[in-house]
Amino acid sequence: MRDPESLRRRTGTLALHFDTGERVRVVGRGLVGRGPRAEDGEDILHVVVLSDAARSLSRVHVEFGPQGATTAQDAAIWVTDRGSTNGTVVVDPTGAARVLPAGARAVVRAGWSLRLGDREARVEDD
Repeated sequence: MRDPESLRRRTGTLALHFDTGERVRVVGRGLVGRGPRAEDGEDILHVVVLSDAARSLSRVHVEFGPQGATTAQDAAIWVTDRGSTNGTVVVDPTGAARVLPAGARAVVRAGWSLRLGDREARVEDD
């Protein structure tokens, strides 16, 4: 019998787990913010609305989607800051952080985290 954890990782699917409790299994493009919505013609599957009393999130803060992978170990998510006011920071598993410039795409894997204004999301194996 196989270890359930290894079976889960074999799917090559990752999830974003937000500090507000929301969890999204990333199987298509998505938007995160205070009030995101897809524009006409955008192929958006996930729309993640986060509560943010401090208004540190932009209406549409980031866009994300699955990065093509050849194996489960290559599973990744791409993230793009959509010109947010308070920025997006990507943090690798060692704790090294870098600001993601507006419009730039970062590729993150399980163990990474994202800081979106005052909110945070962890990238996890699904």
